[in-house]
Amino acid sequence: MKNKNTLMSIFLIIVVFGIFLKYNNQDKTDVKKEDVYIKQISLTNEQKEKIQNKNDNEILAFEYSVKDSVKSIHIEFLEYTEEGFKPFATSSINLEKDEKEGILAFTIEEGKYKNILFTDENFNMSEFSYDLDFNGRTIVNKTTESIGFFNKEIAIFEKYEDKDGNKYDSSITNFRNQKCDKGLVISLTFKDTQIKG
Repeated sequence: MKNKNTLMSIFLIIVVFGIFLKYNNQDKTDVKKEDVYIKQISLTNEQKEKIQNKNDNEILAFEYSVKDSVKSIHIEFLEYTEEGFKPFATSSINLEKDEKEGILAFTIEEGKYKNILFTDENFNMSEFSYDLDFNGRTIVNKTTESIGFFNKEIAIFEKYEDKDGNKYDSSITNFRNQKCDKGLVISLTFKDTQIKG
């Protein structure tokens, strides 16, 4: 009998929501002040209701804090090809003065990608479809914390398929140098310029 392919796609939920940071109970004492600081967190029940998702296993959420020099966030979804990792979808957020701290949340489900931007006054959503089959040996890496500088790419989610177990190298830290049969990566770049258009 034919094996059923597992369809993998990502709902992207971008939460730049100042009120979340004011009214949740998460501890802010460990937030470090570099150009960019991100830390994986669990969403509160109120936040899950906002994105209409209550399954922790499907949510990858990050609290971020940036200096005034950071003007935007660029998000890329990349797929492994014969020429290495290439983006198949991108999303960008310009940060206003009151959006230097916030939450980025991603949910991993089947069928389509959803992109939602929350601010104190606005709610915007767009969505599109994409399917990627993973049906062999897989390796998943997730970032839990990162301190860095603007214009530097941060891979927050990596999934690789290595059918024979002889391509993926765990000692390689930059996903762009990784080898695999199939691969999916979500990366963030905090930029010192605003995105035009």
